[in-house]
Amino acid sequence: MDSTVSRHGCRLSCPVQVNSQLVPPHSRECLMTREDDSNASAKRTGSEFGGISEEAVAESLAQPASVVEGTLEGAIPARQSPPSAARGEKVAAAHGESSGESMREEAPEQPTLEVIAGSGDPKVVNLGREPLRIGRVGYNDLVLQDKKVSRTHAQIYFEDGHYVVEDLKSTNHIYVDGNLVTKIALKSGDRITLGDTVVLFTQKSPDISLADKVAFINKNPLFNWLDDDTKVLLAESLVVRFFPKDTVVLRQNSLVESMYFLYAGSIRVVEVNEEGGERNIDQIDIADFFGESALLAGESGKYSMITNEDSYVLELHKDPLNALLLKKPEISKAFYRMVLKKLAA
Repeated sequence: MDSTVSRHGCRLSCPVQVNSQLVPPHSRECLMTREDDSNASAKRTGSEFGGISEEAVAESLAQPASVVEGTLEGAIPARQSPPSAARGEKVAAAHGESSGESMREEAPEQPTLEVIAGSGDPKVVNLGREPLRIGRVGYNDLVLQDKKVSRTHAQIYFEDGHYVVEDLKSTNHIYVDGNLVTKIALKSGDRITLGDTVVLFTQKSPDISLADKVAFINKNPLFNWLDDDTKVLLAESLVVRFFPKDTVVLRQNSLVESMYFLYAGSIRVVEVNEEGGERNIDQIDIADFFGESALLAGESGKYSMITNEDSYVLELHKDPLNALLLKKPEISKAFYRMVLKKLAA
């Protein structure tokens, strides 16, 4: 498999579209290690990356790549077809909204729980990384004065990119928007009923317009060469995600299925040992991307990505990417350039 290790410790390979699935092409392997590692070295099998010499890598960085019969190779950019009328309107609107303005990243706002029916102490509580327990007795994080509420009735915690409410074997159960649940991922505006008490979950997301997403893509030199139509398609596939402080976005040695762009906040790249200790590897800055191994090689990451503060990321999942590649195969060039750029670095 054609692969290398990115500066975030993820194996990369050039993707191609086969039967609507993103798969890496078969070729030689390139192994690299970080310069600041204690065993700093860089070894390439046959001094090549997939049969491409270092000179060819440098030359290819100056031009895009193209997809030719299931392979990726440096070439003159393919002729781009004009966007449809509807798509053209979106392109024009996106550029019109952001014209002359710099994109402003918004500071993350913590999600909240608010008691809107019944009596609770406190009335409003902020959610973070730590689980929040709800019940009738005083040792809970949110205490409800409700005889129908169990001593420890439910808990809310962050899991896999979402806040989740879970019933802790309560007598009268929990309901979300009137539906009996045992465990469910919450969305902003959900009303959680415990006994006679109703709690409102609110999670505000930044107002990121399509124009802002396109502007964000333009910040990244690996994608700003794409035509306007393709940028809009890519921007439409980006989903805003919130991660509280000290939360794992990508876990070491776990298979990931998305890549991310950091929109606001900060993220550290660490190696976690068996005792849970962290060794700092790198820092991810706003507009930087990570998790690309999920799209380029379908492999697990070598390091964990953990938020230093409440953070917003833009997620590009492999499923919409596959659909996007069917419409715009030239996007594969961007990922090929990504591999070459990280090799050169």
